[in-house]
Amino acid sequence: MLRAIRVDDFTGGLNLDSNVFQLAQNQSGDLLNVDLNPKGGVSSRWGFERLHTSAIGSLAAGNFSPNRLFYWSSSSNRYIMLASNNGVYHSVGGNFTSLSLTTNNEFGASFASWYREDDSVVYVARGQSYQVSKWDGTSVTSLTASGGVAGVTEWQNDLTTPTGTHAPKSEHIATYADRLWVAGVTEGSSTYPNRVRFSHPLFPESWRQDDYIDVIGGGPKITGIVSFGGHLLIFKSDSVWAIYGYSEDTFQLVQLTLTFGAVNPAAITTSGRDLYFFSNPEGVISYDGRGFKNIFGNLQPLSIGSEINESNLPSITLGWANGRLYLSLPSGENPTVATTYDDTVITYDSEIRKYDGNSRAVAPTINFVYDETVGRGAWTAYSTADGYGLITPMDFTDINGNVFHVAVHPYQPYVLGIDKRENGNKDNITGTLASFDSYYVTGWQDAGNVSARKFWRRPELVMRQETNGTSVDVSVYHDWEIRNEIKSFTVTQTGKTVGAESWQTWLDPDWGATHSKTDSLGVSRSVQLKFQGNGTDGWGIYSLTYKYNPRKIQA
Repeated sequence: MLRAIRVDDFTGGLNLDSNVFQLAQNQSGDLLNVDLNPKGGVSSRWGFERLHTSAIGSLAAGNFSPNRLFYWSSSSNRYIMLASNNGVYHSVGGNFTSLSLTTNNEFGASFASWYREDDSVVYVARGQSYQVSKWDGTSVTSLTASGGVAGVTEWQNDLTTPTGTHAPKSEHIATYADRLWVAGVTEGSSTYPNRVRFSHPLFPESWRQDDYIDVIGGGPKITGIVSFGGHLLIFKSDSVWAIYGYSEDTFQLVQLTLTFGAVNPAAITTSGRDLYFFSNPEGVISYDGRGFKNIFGNLQPLSIGSEINESNLPSITLGWANGRLYLSLPSGENPTVATTYDDTVITYDSEIRKYDGNSRAVAPTINFVYDETVGRGAWTAYSTADGYGLITPMDFTDINGNVFHVAVHPYQPYVLGIDKRENGNKDNITGTLASFDSYYVTGWQDAGNVSARKFWRRPELVMRQETNGTSVDVSVYHDWEIRNEIKSFTVTQTGKTVGAESWQTWLDPDWGATHSKTDSLGVSRSVQLKFQGNGTDGWGIYSLTYKYNPRKIQA
């Protein structure tokens, strides 16, 4: 008797923390460059494309060392701010211009917006050796260092006369409770990596000598400060702290945890509703203002297997764009280095797990993307056409109200637009469109019986219909053996034929879906399928139906 198993749900996402029996039917142990639909489908991701034409800072590929992006909306324009190569650059959505500022922060300049009725500026903390600067969209001003040469001069100690153009030299900067805050400060010739300072209320350029809080314990230095949820969060490598209150008389330092912290300031981001940070070895932690939640469980083997290590923590960044969290992670060696990976037969064990026990990447080579709207929260993975992961993705709205989702490439000196649907299955990173690999590996299907062999007939697919013809390669594996491909074939879908009708849209129309049959899968106890894009066009699968004839179980 012919039997059928229908699979429509792919919302479990990537799960590396399982063996073949623990992997849920809606999860995958290996995937790349695919998106997961909240309603169940899986499809190739949309393309990435250069946002501008000229290289940032006229830098050559390989000489580019970006740190992070920041969105600043001034009173007259809107800007993408970029910390890179010990400097600061800005763009309104096109080519980038240097602000001619020098930094010596390990993780680049830190930014904080300040808004008043009469003006708005962005403050830039440039490290313990440089003065804080401000930019109003036209002019750059460097503030006098509070603390002076000996650490006791250049303070504005009278709250009734808050005049000054001052700020302490610092590594981190943020706004909270009508004040400007800095951390990791230098006063005179002394540095205080665990000190947080705050300005006069409503006067960000006036500072009192005694207005500071030292955060002792939980790590050797402060790694970042962020205003979130009505309080100021202070991160160290092994702890998280919060400052509550609204004035110097009510400010209170509270220890939130001594279990985990943030590895660097670029590894902290917020969606507005939640805040996320990367802690080693715990992984990605979310914070909603009330408590913490580890959302890294399905990717935890990356830490356990030393894919993530103390040596590459500085290269880890987080970003939030288009409703999703992006973790930029170095894996294996950089794409520009020829390396032989774990296995001698194949190039390496997996596109998303390339560590060979020796060499390590110094730049992100992959993005793990978390979508809280898919299932109970699911991970997928992206890598660019040239083999990199993008740094600190964010949303940017230009002066005309157009919304862009942008991220910076770690090797090529360009900021990219992401989720560019018009590019299909191609990225434009070097100035030319290039196809990227995309694949999805299903969970093992044994029809609920691990002992009985089955004759697996021709599966049926409901696929997303494309304007152009699409080919998807299918690899077949038997009996939980992931290294032995039993057979392969290609499912071909013809493109939508356009008749006399016309439409007006900036994207291809939604043509619906098509029904396809594949080759038979053979005789085995269990089967696993790998769907891989073949060509330059996108692909998507909405439903998969396995058909089989059960065999008798031998005693």
